[in-house]
Amino acid sequence: MKNSSLRPYQERAIQEISSGWPNHKRQILALTTGSGKTYTFVTMAKMAIDRGNTVLILTHRTELFNQTHKSFGIVGIKPKVINSDSPEPESLDGVFVVMVETLARRKHLLESLKPDLIIIDEAHFGNFTKIMDAFPDSYVLGVTATPIGKHFYKYYTNIVQTIDTPDLIRNNFLVPYKAYQMADDFSNLKKGASGDYSEKSQYEHFNKEKLYDGVIEEWKRRANNKKTVVFNCNIKHSDETAQAFMDAGIKSYSVTSKTSPSDRERYMYEFENGDCMVINNTSILTAGYDFPPIECVILNRATDSLALYLQMIGRGSRIFSGKDNFICLDFGGNHNRHGMWSQPRKWELSAPKKKKVGEAVVKECPKCEAMVYGSAKLCEYCGYEFPVVIKSLKDGVMEEYLEKDIPNKPIKECTAEEMALLVRLGRVPANKAAGIMKYRGREELSDFAQHMGYSQGWVYNRMKYGRK
Repeated sequence: MKNSSLRPYQERAIQEISSGWPNHKRQILALTTGSGKTYTFVTMAKMAIDRGNTVLILTHRTELFNQTHKSFGIVGIKPKVINSDSPEPESLDGVFVVMVETLARRKHLLESLKPDLIIIDEAHFGNFTKIMDAFPDSYVLGVTATPIGKHFYKYYTNIVQTIDTPDLIRNNFLVPYKAYQMADDFSNLKKGASGDYSEKSQYEHFNKEKLYDGVIEEWKRRANNKKTVVFNCNIKHSDETAQAFMDAGIKSYSVTSKTSPSDRERYMYEFENGDCMVINNTSILTAGYDFPPIECVILNRATDSLALYLQMIGRGSRIFSGKDNFICLDFGGNHNRHGMWSQPRKWELSAPKKKKVGEAVVKECPKCEAMVYGSAKLCEYCGYEFPVVIKSLKDGVMEEYLEKDIPNKPIKECTAEEMALLVRLGRVPANKAAGIMKYRGREELSDFAQHMGYSQGWVYNRMKYGRK
């Protein structure tokens, strides 16, 4: 197929999905936030409808439902809708935009609908599996920026990824970012039933006057008068952070599940069209919220979820007139857990690997206070040349977090410094890297250890016994 309005990687995605159908009835399309996922799958839906097929578009949230419904206007189609307010459809063919909870409740529709193709928007949410079970004969396309979760490798057999974040930035489809991270001690955070840090332990950590003040001060310093979305750890924290901005003379609202529909509509209108500069939330404004003028994202919380991390930061990545980059202020140490938002990520349909706990991968430039990778030789901003030392960040200091180019060559050709970076990013197992360095000799192994923050005792044991 050839569509002049599609970007090249969108065309390739459609071609690869189409060619995969004979062997894979359930496929994943992985496209980064801001890359045009909606337009891509709407185009695929139109292709299916033109061939006389019935298509279901499943969404889990009102914002996504409305966005998807409107997007069909681009391809000249008026879809039928199934949500809590909709009447029963007069016919059961064509294309439907469906709220998954509504369809699950209308069991007669589950029995009478015969979809040829089901497209799931934001498929990383796991509440679609019951619908998939109800239509075992249908072809299924899950669309997401973050294909992370057990249901992916259990329900899908093929994944298509035609472009990654760095390429989208290089081709001016997304804007780059500058990240600043506050050093802090997060040892008091505890995991909850979801596997992420509990709201209770996060609130106990972040509900401190110095942190509220720090958010305001850093926003004024780094992102003053930029449209900003703040992600907080719970509803109370969101409301209190919004109040802290208001007390500082900065118009700010909090939008949560407890916000009335009328207030929510008014707050969002004033943020998008008026003088409100800062909108606070917990997770409502993650997947499905697209407002290109956002130039600052504040992570006023910690998360162990890579998917949530990428979704939150992605709110600032869309291109907009006069917008050269966006700012991320990270108060939760999330960059140390997950790396750069803009680094390459190759998605696979496999069981999640156990996360490795490593050293922090950043250090402060003493000349300009920018944050750079721990292995960087030069500061990107001021040109300062780092001595080869391990330097700790002081709690309460926010510094710029910069991405160093990731080595694009076989690992056996990487320097000790490059190998250490790959280990920190989870690209190469530490034991494998150490084995390669040991093979090169004691000097290379010692250089690697220095970049990793290992002692010379570790080097001695590696050389003598072959282990840490």
